[in-house]
Amino acid sequence: MKRFALLLLPILLCAILIACDFSGEGSTSQNVSGESSSTTSQSSDGSLDASETLSNDNSIPNQSTDETVQNNIEVPVALSGLDALDKAGFVVSTDFNQTVTVTVEGSRSNVEDLNASDIIASIDLSGVAESGNVEFLINVTVPENVTFISVSESFATVKISKKNTEVTPPTDPTAYISNGIVISGTRGMEQFGGSAAAGEKTALKLNEFKAAVGDNVNVYILPAPIASAFYAPEKYPNSIKKHQDCFNGLRDALVGVKYVDVLGALSTHTEEDIYFRTDHHWQALGAYYAAEQLAKVAGTPFDTLSSYTVQSVDGVVGSLYGYSKASVLKDNPDTMTWYIPAREHTVTYYSVSNFTNPKTGMSLFSSNKGYTKFIYGDSYTTHIQSNVGNGRKLLIFKDSFGNALAPFVLSSFDEVYIADYREFKLNAVEFIEEHEITDVCFAMAAFSVAGSKRDYITKLINY
Repeated sequence: MKRFALLLLPILLCAILIACDFSGEGSTSQNVSGESSSTTSQSSDGSLDASETLSNDNSIPNQSTDETVQNNIEVPVALSGLDALDKAGFVVSTDFNQTVTVTVEGSRSNVEDLNASDIIASIDLSGVAESGNVEFLINVTVPENVTFISVSESFATVKISKKNTEVTPPTDPTAYISNGIVISGTRGMEQFGGSAAAGEKTALKLNEFKAAVGDNVNVYILPAPIASAFYAPEKYPNSIKKHQDCFNGLRDALVGVKYVDVLGALSTHTEEDIYFRTDHHWQALGAYYAAEQLAKVAGTPFDTLSSYTVQSVDGVVGSLYGYSKASVLKDNPDTMTWYIPAREHTVTYYSVSNFTNPKTGMSLFSSNKGYTKFIYGDSYTTHIQSNVGNGRKLLIFKDSFGNALAPFVLSSFDEVYIADYREFKLNAVEFIEEHEITDVCFAMAAFSVAGSKRDYITKLINY
């Protein structure tokens, strides 16, 4: 037995020496890149460095899923390109709210950081030549760090009509004048006597205001026509031409002030209920088309009418009956319609003259049955905050025609201040600086554009 143990001992010693030789030499393994890397290293005292062994084992290192795993994501994108219609002399003749779904592929980090604004889905309207339903190819542009996969719709159909500010007076041989009010069928309307010279005078006041607020504030003029701009009968057609003369004179004399062509915008919607028949104001629908035109000029987003909740009330008899006493107006009252925005917003009302005494918990609409339903008439200065997210703040200086703009402009600006320029008694330049206003719009009815109310514009910068 002892002899067997002595014979076995050399064999065991040889095995130990062979094992030590293998452990001392640097064996190699293939990493992901195909290069060999040492799995062990030896310190100066001949011992193995355990940390080096752990960091250089022959397993495949972890890969970043953000860089190697491709993810698909669907992004809803609103179609753009409708602004080109203005240059081509056309307008969209129906409510257009088409959104397409764009599918893209990219790494996890790239698709998670992707916003709808990073993708452009557009239609090219520059070559439009005829009115009607026109089909356009949808072009999609995506950022370089993602790959375009598909779009839910390849074509968009848009109903368009030729823009035409030339209004043909309606034929109504039975039209008459009652206490200065033109009565045509079941519609009453005021006559308008503005001129190009009167429009130019208002432009000079607006230019003065623009110079006072400086280049960092956008200034707009939104002249609101009255109903006779479109509906004056052929027996009394002067109001149609005088609107055009006055507004063109205003537009052509502006310096640095942006003109909002409401006359042109409304001219393609005269078959719709854009004005009351028994009251001298426009209906909410007329204000909607005016606000839409403002958004185009300002380059801001705008919520289409289909996103609003519609409410209405019958039996409204307004101011034109009070002026004319025409029984046909009393016997044919209006249906008043208003639109409640879906976009989240808050409303605060202040004293009309000096922006004090805030009142909260009130809506954009009063319980009144007539035109004072919109922001309670001329009773307050109004502050609206919404969730547009573009950082722009609008101040509207208005007469009563501006009240109906409120539900629509909140979709274009983060904040909207609405003040009556006839009642506001604070220095406008200081107010604009204090509240960091980026845009100022004067919403003035035709009579205000043509008359002495233009002097209030000068007062605003001198209080």
